[in-house]
Amino acid sequence: MSFLLRKQESVKEHFVVTHFDAYQDGTLAKTERAVYEQHLNDCRECREWVRRQENLVARLEMEAAPAAVLGPAAVRIQQDLYHAMRRAVIMNNVRTSVAGVGALALLVLAVGAVLWWQSGGLISGIQAPAPLQAPSAEESMLAEDAAPLSAGVTQELDDLFNAYQEAGMFNGSVLVARGDEIILSEGYGMADAEQEIANTPQTRFPIDQMSQAFTDVAIMLLQEQGKLTVDDPICDYLDACPAAWEGVTIHHLLTHSSGIADYVYEGGPLSGDATPDQLVNRVIDLPLQFEPGSEFHYSFSGSMILGVIIEHVSGQPYLTFLQENIFDPLEMDDSGLDAQDGELAVGYKFGSTEAEEVNTAPFFATAALYSTVEDMYRFSRALQTDQLLSQASRDQMFAPYFTSFAAESDWSKTYSGLWEGTIDERRLIYARGDGPNGDTLVKGFKSVLILYPDDDLTVIILENMESADPLTTTRKVVGTILANE
Repeated sequence: MSFLLRKQESVKEHFVVTHFDAYQDGTLAKTERAVYEQHLNDCRECREWVRRQENLVARLEMEAAPAAVLGPAAVRIQQDLYHAMRRAVIMNNVRTSVAGVGALALLVLAVGAVLWWQSGGLISGIQAPAPLQAPSAEESMLAEDAAPLSAGVTQELDDLFNAYQEAGMFNGSVLVARGDEIILSEGYGMADAEQEIANTPQTRFPIDQMSQAFTDVAIMLLQEQGKLTVDDPICDYLDACPAAWEGVTIHHLLTHSSGIADYVYEGGPLSGDATPDQLVNRVIDLPLQFEPGSEFHYSFSGSMILGVIIEHVSGQPYLTFLQENIFDPLEMDDSGLDAQDGELAVGYKFGSTEAEEVNTAPFFATAALYSTVEDMYRFSRALQTDQLLSQASRDQMFAPYFTSFAAESDWSKTYSGLWEGTIDERRLIYARGDGPNGDTLVKGFKSVLILYPDDDLTVIILENMESADPLTTTRKVVGTILANE
C-alpha cells in the first residue's frame, strides 16, 4: 500500500511532519503533492502548522551569514547546518515561538563554529578534536599488506564528523573504506546520554529496513543449495496460500512487485508475540493491489513472507539460518535479532530527546535486525566476493529491475534489499534503514550502507538520531576522499 493511502489516523503526522521538507523543496511527486495539499485544504490544524514552519524556515534563511564572509568550504558546512536545523524543526514538531528563537540562536552559534573551524581559532568552551588514534593490531580490520591512504584524509574526515557532531548534525558510528583498507572507523556522540556511554565502532544499532538485505541474501543461499529458485510460486512454500497468490513468485517478493497488501499497515496493531505465520494471516485474505509483476510498489509484506519461506524451506528459525549461514561465517559477532535491554544504542529524535521505543519483533525479516558498522563492512565486502555467494548469484542479485520506475526516479530496485543509481555522476548501490519515502519503522535511528563500485569505496553510517541525513553526509565523505586523490 502506498504511503499516500495508509490508515487515516496516521495521515496528519506522516504527511505534514515527515514530508514537509520535500513539500517545501518541491521534490514530492505530482500525485503525492496533490494528496498533501488536499489534506491541508481539509485540515485547519495542519494548515496552521505548515504556515508556522514556513515562517520559521524563512527566518532561518535570513540568519545565514553571507557567502563572501564565510568562503566556499564554510558555506558548504553552513548549508548543512541550515538543513539540519530545518529538519530538526520539522522532526520535533516545533509549535512555539520560543522554540523558534532557540533554533535561530543555535544556527547563529553554529555559524560561529564554522568561522572558527575555518580559521583554526578557538571559541571559549569548545575544545579542538583530538587526533584519531590508530587501532591496535587486535582491533584493526586492515589487511597486513594494505597501502593506507595519507593520514591527512583520515584526519580530515575525523574533523568533519567531529564538527558535525558538535553542531548537532551527527550522532552515531561511521566506517569508511577503500577496498580492504579502512580509512575511518569511529563513533561520535553518545550511545546512551543518560548513562554517558559513547558511540564506538562496536556500538550496536537497529538497522531497520537494511535487514531486508540479509533476508534476500538468505533466499539466494537457499537457491544455491538447490532448495528453491526465485522463479518458484510462493504457494509452494506456504502452509496456507489463497488462490489470489498463485501467480506470485519469490522474485516478485524480492523486487516489491507482488501486489500483496502491506502487513504493517493492515490488520490493526501489530502484536509483539505474533508468530511468522500469524503475520502472514494479517494479509492473506486481502485482495491483490495489482497483477504480480506489473508494478513496483514498496511493501513490507515481501520480506516478511520471504522470512517465512526461509523458515519453512530450511527447517530452522529465521535467526538460526542467518547465524549459521551469514553471521558466523563472516564473524559478525555483534549482529542479530531481539537484543536484550541495554545492548543497543538509545534512539533519539534530536539532541537528547529520546524517540518512542518500538518493539521490533513484529518486523521480523523486514526490519528487526541490529548490527555495527564493522559487522556491516564485513557483510558488504562479502557481497563483492565469492565469500557468501557465487558470481552468478551476485549478478542475478544486483541486476536492476523496473526500468520504467528507474526512468522516473533514476533509481532501480535490485535484490538484496539494495537500490542502484547515480549521484554526482557516480554510480552507487545502497541500502538504507528507511524506505524510499523516508519511512522508518524503528524510531530514533537512521542508517545507510553505500557502495561506489567504480571507486571501490564503502561508506557505512549507523546513527541513533532520527533527524539525521546520512545520505547527504556520505556525499560529503566521498567528496573529501576524491578531492585527496
